[in-house]
Amino acid sequence: MPDVSHTNLVLIEENLSLWTQQLATLPADSEVIVVACVGPVHSGKSFLLNQLAGCTDGFRLGPQVDPETRGIWVWKEPIQVESVTGRPRYMVLLDTEGFYARDVSESYDAKLFSTAMLMSSMLVYNSVKTIDQSAIEYLELLARRAQLFQLRTVLKYANLTESSLLSFPSLTWVVEDFFQEVPDASPTDWLLRLLHSQRRDSSAVVPLDPETSSGISDPIPIGVADIFHEIACHTLFLPATSKEALQRLHQQSMDALLPAFHEGVDHLRRWVINSRSKRDSAGERPIAPLELVSLLRLIVSGSNENLFPQMPSMWSSFLNLQSSAAVRDCVTLYRSTMHSGLRDPVSNVELSRLHAHSTEHATETYRKMVFGLPQVYEKGRHELLNKIDEVFPLMFNENEEKARSYLQRTVRTEIARFDAELSATELPVLSSLFELKVYEPLRSLALEAFRSKTSFLSDIKVYDQVVEQLERETQGIFYRELARNTVLIKTKLKESLDSSLSFYKSATQELLQKPIEDSLLQFKLAELWQATLQRCREMVGVFHEDPEFDVYVGKLERDTNKLADDTLRENKHRVNAHCKEISERVCREPLAQLARIGFPQTHIDAEEAAHLGESSALAEFSNVVSSLLKMPECRRQLDVISTRFDHLKTQVKERIVKDTKIHSNYALELALEELQDDVTHFFFDWTFRRHARRVAIKHLLKRLEKTPQLAEHVADDFVANDLHHLRSSLHSVSSLLVLFVVALLSVSIVVLVSVRSRSLAADDERKTVFFSYGATGLRPQQNRRR
Repeated sequence: MPDVSHTNLVLIEENLSLWTQQLATLPADSEVIVVACVGPVHSGKSFLLNQLAGCTDGFRLGPQVDPETRGIWVWKEPIQVESVTGRPRYMVLLDTEGFYARDVSESYDAKLFSTAMLMSSMLVYNSVKTIDQSAIEYLELLARRAQLFQLRTVLKYANLTESSLLSFPSLTWVVEDFFQEVPDASPTDWLLRLLHSQRRDSSAVVPLDPETSSGISDPIPIGVADIFHEIACHTLFLPATSKEALQRLHQQSMDALLPAFHEGVDHLRRWVINSRSKRDSAGERPIAPLELVSLLRLIVSGSNENLFPQMPSMWSSFLNLQSSAAVRDCVTLYRSTMHSGLRDPVSNVELSRLHAHSTEHATETYRKMVFGLPQVYEKGRHELLNKIDEVFPLMFNENEEKARSYLQRTVRTEIARFDAELSATELPVLSSLFELKVYEPLRSLALEAFRSKTSFLSDIKVYDQVVEQLERETQGIFYRELARNTVLIKTKLKESLDSSLSFYKSATQELLQKPIEDSLLQFKLAELWQATLQRCREMVGVFHEDPEFDVYVGKLERDTNKLADDTLRENKHRVNAHCKEISERVCREPLAQLARIGFPQTHIDAEEAAHLGESSALAEFSNVVSSLLKMPECRRQLDVISTRFDHLKTQVKERIVKDTKIHSNYALELALEELQDDVTHFFFDWTFRRHARRVAIKHLLKRLEKTPQLAEHVADDFVANDLHHLRSSLHSVSSLLVLFVVALLSVSIVVLVSVRSRSLAADDERKTVFFSYGATGLRPQQNRRR
């Protein structure tokens, strides 16, 4: 209900307690559809909600001009409706006081609308006969204020759970007493078309910058379609045709209403029942029935705590707009007066006089435009003077710019003449001569000509800047021509560099026709560099005095050094490949001969064959590459030859031993039988191996008596590889003996340390006795005997 002043909403605690009890009886998992109906006064809101509830006498109807509904009324109990989700579903109806009522402010309408909007899951906006632009604009204004109120409430009560329930509903626009046709579209399409086509006049909007405003009023689109997540429209025909019936609709029975009206109400009721239930602000959780009570308290409390945005009155808005327009026009008048006096450049004194005259004219004009409006005169006059103070620097700069323009025309003429004369110089020339003999004389002539033509403007602030500009631009032209001259010099130097480098590269290719010793190749490369440098100097001629020449010589030296390094590396690769080829050729036949040695030949035969083959290969290799023997690649191949022969010699020896073991298998079996009987007499592995070697040699010499050295090699291999099973039995015994010996040594060390300690103690005692007798002049007996 409204309070006494009809500006705020007041909760009736008795009715709220009754409503809380009704909501508490609903199942906890119930879905609640909250339908709030808003609209102008006497537009049929209460009767429409009665029809949604299925009766005609629920909310009270007013047959008189004064409204019957005050504040927000709730239907006497939640209405259970069909469920499309399987959960219990209830509908709560909210009837609201109409807009534009007598003695009610716009702020109260906005609070009423925001409360109904934030409480509902579907907002029904009710109008009669049609939808006009004023209704759409007023709806947007109310919705925008509701948005700001929602944001302020959430920010203030951010730590409260109820603040998450402030969500926007869907919008259903109901047009009652509608009997027009909507061609080729549904009512919803008609509404959306109106929302997207409606424009608001922006002529009353004061631009932020009057200087940049074009003065054209562009229409501003209405944003209702952007506020609500879902919008629909339903039309209803007249419920009755007689005056008496329309004045007493609450006394009519449902059957007395027109069928066309019933059809529209049934369609609207199905739409409402199937709508989305009230949810939290995230749109994820349906709110519980009892949360509606907390939400209502939160909204009413917020609307009464200055959280609701206040809007200025229409008269205040008119005064501000009138003053702003007058200020804008007078600033324009000041500009035009100043422009008329600044057709040509003037002095600073004349500019100040013109500024004072234009300011006086503009302020007098403003006084006439706001005559009779003292509320805004002083403030507007102060604003006008501030605007003029902001514009005057622009006028000052404009005068400076006019003077600058004359100076610019003159300076451009001199710069063009300077540019033409400097560009006519034949290039390239030496850089040092180009600045002293060409640039400096031409620059002095240009400055003298400019000063003689513009001296009468020397007191203008920009004069020195233009002189500096002349110097900068003439210097820039000089740098441009100097850069062009440098480019031509660099081109000539680069051509000589490329030619010299090509000469050097072709000469290095000739040096690599055959492998050559490193020191000799380095000497020839040094001679080649001197010849290349001399050739480069001859090609550039007089420009070898230019500083750029040293840069290009450095680059040429780096490139030739890189080519020299590449040549040395390539020569080493070729020398290495050449030595590998010779090494392979000289070793092929001796290695083949050595590989053919086998049993019954002996190790001595293999040694002799390897020595002869290696000596032959080394001698032949040294003879072929005699000029390259100082290079590491050749010495490395000498080591490779020796390694190859040593490796093959070892393999041949191992093969001889293996073949000999096969040939002497019977002798080794006899030795093995003998050793199996003797192994029990030994405790240590090394004594057993020495005995096993003597036994094996003894049996092998019966078959290899002519080659005793071969018998020894076979015996060594036999002991190392064929007696593991016998030697393993010795490890445990030898380990015990070692432990025993270690223990015996430890005991001996302890005894010796103890005896030594006692001996040292006795010596200390004798020394003590000796010194005690020395004090009396006597000596111990043992000392006298000694």
